[in-house]
Amino acid sequence: MRDLHTVSPRSYRVNRGKMSLSGLAETAEEMGVKYVMILGRWAGGPGRIDFYKTEGGTLTQIPPVLYIKGVRLQREFDITWRKSRKRISRLGVFKASTPEGQKLAHVLSKIFGAVPLSPGEGLKNNWAYMKLLEEKTFLRGITFYSSINGFKEIGPFISLRGIEWGDTVNNFENGREDA
Repeated sequence: MRDLHTVSPRSYRVNRGKMSLSGLAETAEEMGVKYVMILGRWAGGPGRIDFYKTEGGTLTQIPPVLYIKGVRLQREFDITWRKSRKRISRLGVFKASTPEGQKLAHVLSKIFGAVPLSPGEGLKNNWAYMKLLEEKTFLRGITFYSSINGFKEIGPFISLRGIEWGDTVNNFENGREDA
């Protein structure tokens, strides 16, 4: 979550601990945020990301649910981004090519307050860029780049195991779609 916070301008990071969802809703309302992202743990590591919309002091879960296969943290990249203490002024999301990628890019740009970008669009100073890594028929992961010191991958890289869109789960490990 710290790595995601550093590439998400105007974001807040709160250690939830044993805070209930209603307590989290109160905290979100006090901070004036529209969306909440919760990182769930599985087998000792990050397992899923759930998104919520704040409405009248309550949290309402919204799709998608991202199931995480693995994470490569910022400290594992050539540029130790988090230690540089630089803050991003804006986040851009590159347009995806697959229908599911386009849908996910749209939702994530809304949640993160990011600007949707076309692949050929010029880079802006002091921005971070979210890119969905796609195979022919599925999404492999999400990673982040920076334009501060040239266009370089800064992480985190989130490898996806699957995406749940309400009643449909796209499971990437075996290439099938479960209803």
